[in-house]
Amino acid sequence: GDSYLYMYPSNANMSLTITGGEFDTNIATWGDGTIDISGGTFNGWIYSETQEGFITGGYFIDEEAAELDDAYVADGYICVPATDKPGYYIVKQGSFICAIGTTKYETLADAVAAAGTAETTITLLTEAATDGVISGDGVVVPTGSNITFDLNGLTYDVSGETVGSSGTKTSGFQLLQGSNITFKNGTLKATSPTAQMLIQNYSNLTLEDVNLDGTTLSGWAYALSNNCGTINLTGSTSITAKTGGRAFDTCKYASYAIPTVNINTTGAITGPIEATGGKLNIENGKFDVTWVTDANYTAGDIQITGGVFSAEPADEYLAEGYVVVDNTDEATMAQYPYTVKSKEDAGIFELVHGEPYPYPEGRAATSVTYRRTFMADEVNKYRSWFVPFDYTITEEDEENFKFYKIHLISASTDLNGLVEDASVVNINIERVGAGTKLSANRPYVIVPKQAIENHIFTADNITKIYAEDNTSRLHEETTEFAYDFYGTYREFKTDNGMEWLALSKQGETGKISWNATGNAKLQSYVWYIKVTPRTENDDYSKIIFVFVEEDEATQVSFNVTNEENEIEGIYTLGGIKVEEPVKGLNIIKFKDGKTKKVQIK
Repeated sequence: GDSYLYMYPSNANMSLTITGGEFDTNIATWGDGTIDISGGTFNGWIYSETQEGFITGGYFIDEEAAELDDAYVADGYICVPATDKPGYYIVKQGSFICAIGTTKYETLADAVAAAGTAETTITLLTEAATDGVISGDGVVVPTGSNITFDLNGLTYDVSGETVGSSGTKTSGFQLLQGSNITFKNGTLKATSPTAQMLIQNYSNLTLEDVNLDGTTLSGWAYALSNNCGTINLTGSTSITAKTGGRAFDTCKYASYAIPTVNINTTGAITGPIEATGGKLNIENGKFDVTWVTDANYTAGDIQITGGVFSAEPADEYLAEGYVVVDNTDEATMAQYPYTVKSKEDAGIFELVHGEPYPYPEGRAATSVTYRRTFMADEVNKYRSWFVPFDYTITEEDEENFKFYKIHLISASTDLNGLVEDASVVNINIERVGAGTKLSANRPYVIVPKQAIENHIFTADNITKIYAEDNTSRLHEETTEFAYDFYGTYREFKTDNGMEWLALSKQGETGKISWNATGNAKLQSYVWYIKVTPRTENDDYSKIIFVFVEEDEATQVSFNVTNEENEIEGIYTLGGIKVEEPVKGLNIIKFKDGKTKKVQIK
């Protein structure tokens, strides 16, 4: 059976010191007896009722003899598997710096080796840190690893040997292709004189609430170098480059699949970003950076959709639909005066004539563009202007267009009146020029002087784009009919039986054809009219509208005997025919059917 070496309480003054030899017995002591073990090989177990810290060396066949009860191992010593005596554990000077579950490891490399390909969390041990820092060697994480390094609020400093490929062992960590690696909750740095990269990465890497401090690197000084995989910077992750170094790169390397770096962090990236063939997507973060590219970079490799910046990012780095605007966040604006937002969030909107209006509820706005094409057959013809933003006519506009506001509706049913056909109705319009504000959601008239493709009207320094408003925007009345002007910001198709009259292309005479009752199809950004008869006998479906300009240029004397003008008659506003113009507003009817209002002072 087993043999034992006991020291009982009656042996209070006894002590046992073992410095070598091989023991096949179990050793135990009670009471005040003491044991000191600094060497030897022990094939049995060790027990002490009261004593602590009495083992400083030796080989132990039973892990429980020296490791299970850590109190037996002296301070500054550890019990680990013996590499020189397989099957035994050795007590030696050292400390555990990390653990997988309850199993502790002297180095990160030992823990990585123990992890294998299993999904594993390696946690730094608080008791191993001095002033929050644990120092150690660099680590290679092999292909196929699935490891989370929980830094546990501590700093891991690669102060010893660095790692890497043969001849280039200059990295703190080398993370090989085909692995899934996460670092979280702490800081990585490297003070080793041979450290030129803090992390050389080929894996799928996540940095969560991590600070990469590259300020103590030498040589190339890349805090993070990415040559493959998908890299996610999340939480409060920050990266700081050494002066003259790089915060990180996203680099096409050899035959490896190009890396993709995704940044969504509340932390700060400080130092140059090198984009040399990989992909970079920035959603959030603080960036005090410069941009470095080479021949491997192509447009679109960098896509920014958010974040704040110390210098304005180039337009080519912005994702489609995003812009750089002033940062108004008081907490960050002093150091990072620029921010990237979607055009919508920035209050910048792009509207296209004929396409549906995407903001029926309106939006706060700072700028809006309205793109519209005027075809050749629309030149010098009246067209609808109806937009959801205030627009001020510019001098450049006047080179290409004439604008009019709608003044009133006038009509005559008297055969002695303005027109022979009682169904003709005048839309009296007044020319307006540069500096005039055209209000949102109001009907106006625009006349293109020439064909223009994709003309951009830009309204800056506005406060909002307005909601769709399906109520009447202008109401006019004559003896027989009431006229209500409406507008639409989306394609509109009337139903049979409705009394909507819709503007269509007009002929050379200036008369406007209107489609009545049923299946009239309108584009977006146009106005249209609902005509309401005052009696059952009034037939609105035969109405023809004619634009009558009240232009200041016509406010001059007019010689009614001038035959070159082919005048058929002169009428007062009330429809009474006169021989010559009278003081006030006169309506001139020409033989070709055109009419003009002339103001005589």
